[in-house]
Parts: sequence; structure tokens; C-alpha cells
Amino acid sequence: MSTPPPIPAKPVVVLRPAPQRTDRIFTTAALKLLRDRFTVVDLEEDPSEDALEEVLPDAFAIVGQPDLSAQRLARTGRLRALLNVEGNFFPNVDYATCFERGIHVLGCGPAYAQAVAEYSLALALDLARGISREDRAFRARREQYVSDGNADAVLLQGSDVGLVGFGNLGRSLNRLLASGPPSVYTTPGCRPVSYTNTVCCPPRWTRPCPAAASCSCWPPSRTKADI
Repeated sequence: MSTPPPIPAKPVVVLRPAPQRTDRIFTTAALKLLRDRFTVVDLEEDPSEDALEEVLPDAFAIVGQPDLSAQRLARTGRLRALLNVEGNFFPNVDYATCFERGIHVLGCGPAYAQAVAEYSLALALDLARGISREDRAFRARREQYVSDGNADAVLLQGSDVGLVGFGNLGRSLNRLLASGPPSVYTTPGCRPVSYTNTVCCPPRWTRPCPAAASCSCWPPSRTKADI
């Protein structure tokens, strides 16, 4: 009678992030924590099917979306979680078998939903105010001004907003609409600064500040190295 393979000291997590990259999915701190708590088999550099087949029997979790048929899942006796990395559920996994086996299929949709919610709000503002339409009109020298240019504009503020569906995107957009605009300088409250400092060093900008050596716009809790 053959001896069963030894159980790894720590659960094995297979990292096969394609089409994403590991550094896009994990922060440095999160990746370190993952490696501390699990045995991580990183297949980013070698995402071949042979490499995956070799580690499947020991895998506790898979971060990625490789093809997992019922036959392949039958070789994953220790698999408990499959973490999709694109926020979708491709038909390359036998989800019915996962359900029967108690394998949790997880997605990153909530993370993507935050950015898409902001994009959706931008589209709504564009429709409400005719921003891109009037930009095209201006470029074609057909622009109109004052009431003529705003005849069909509407205010989003105070309007009823209908959401078709209330999944990851709907919930994120609902939170965004309910939260109001982001605060301007939050250390604490709002404080007056000069126009130059406001333009050259807004806290949310990530470009190098041209006046970083001389301006004093940063709150005491921040440094110019944060720019």
C-alpha cells in the first residue's frame, strides 16, 4: 500500500496571477504577510500547465484563473479556495464541482467597483451637463453659451438616481453618491492657502511639485517627500 504524500507544514497557495501581475494584486506588506502564513508557490514566471499540474495536489488556494475542469479538480484534494483576479467568472472552471466540494470561489469585483463607480459618476455628469457634447461643438465652432448651451442640462444634486441592479458596482456607486465630495485639506478641516500653493501641491496629485523646494503648502503632518 502506497504511503500518502506528507502534508505541507503550512497550507500551499499557488500564485498564478496572469493576466494580472503580482505587484498589482498585492502590496509589498500584503505579499509578505501571505508568505509568512502560507507556503507560496509563485508561477508568475512559469505559468505553464506542467508547473501547475505539479503543485495542484497540495494546493490549499489558487490565486488566479487557470482552467479547472472537473477532472483537474479531482486532483486537488486539499483545494479550499479559488481567487479570481479580474472580477469576472470565466467559464473555464467547473463551478458546480467547486460548489459540491466546498471550494470557495472568490472574486475581486468590489475592488474594481470603486474605480468603475467613479467612472459611472463621471459619465452621469457628462450626460447631465453635456460636457463632451459641448466640447465637440466648441471644436467645430458650433458652441452656444449661457441658456442656449444649457437648455437640456440637469442638476444631479437633489435628483433621484435609479440603479439597475445592486451588485458590486451598484453598492459602490450608492456609497459614492451618499458620501458627498472629497474634503479639501483635512488636517483638520479646511485652511486658506495661496493660489500658487493650491495649484502646485494639491495633496492628491502624484506628479513632482515644481516648487517643492520653496513652497510651504503642506500641512504639518505631511512632508514634501510625499509629493
